Amino acid sequence: MYRNSAHSTTGREPAVAMFGRRLRGRIDLLRADPGEAVRNTQLQQEERAVAARPLRVVAPGDPVLTRDYSARGQKWTVALFGVVMERTGPVSYKVKAMDKRVHKCHVDQLLADRSVSHVSRYLMNALWLILLVAFIIPSVVPLIWNETFTVAYHMNLLRVTLVLNASCIVNSIAHMWGTRTYDKTILPVQNKIVSFFALGEGFHNYHHVFPHDYRTAEFGDNFLNLTTKFIDFCARIGQAYDRRYVPDDVIAARIKRTGEKN
Repeated sequence: MYRNSAHSTTGREPAVAMFGRRLRGRIDLLRADPGEAVRNTQLQQEERAVAARPLRVVAPGDPVLTRDYSARGQKWTVALFGVVMERTGPVSYKVKAMDKRVHKCHVDQLLADRSVSHVSRYLMNALWLILLVAFIIPSVVPLIWNETFTVAYHMNLLRVTLVLNASCIVNSIAHMWGTRTYDKTILPVQNKIVSFFALGEGFHNYHHVFPHDYRTAEFGDNFLNLTTKFIDFCARIGQAYDRRYVPDDVIAARIKRTGEKN
């Protein structure tokens, strides 16, 4: 499980590796890595250098490497940022039209990783698995305590509806109403209501500015950020490692450079 990797727009490695190997397999899962502190220092120095550079401006016709955003079998993808791209290869696209700045990013490592590609290909879009986990099992289990099937089935439909809407507000409300503390030029916002319902995924402006930060927020210990707390718990028991985060001085510099002035 690689948090933020599919959402990354920086072309760097994922924010954290969990329950599996790193894309480049540098260390074993449960073995302490003495070089981790050194690598984190190097990564933070790189972050400071990147933060000091202006964003790369892409013009129509420029080659851009980006993630496969589910537009499989189609020739183009329209993103919320106003960028229309044409697929030119398995993991490469060409900008056809645009009205915003975009980053260069890569997904070739992810697609080359067997554990990621097989899950995406055979499980994520498997209709039988969706029906089994989302509908059949939750509708059958209540029958154990003599609930009627009609009530069990319709209550499960209500659950699916509520959970789906709670998840999807990250793609709607978290791009509409809130503050743009870190970059006022992009759509994503900071919204605590979304964070409450989506277990910490509402700090979306920060997440899009620093997608490689495993915390998805500046304050990883925030009580609303339950997904980060879960990753931290996994790190304590040895099931998560290489948790990347952005240094405070880099965050402050970005706020000063592109943040919304209150």
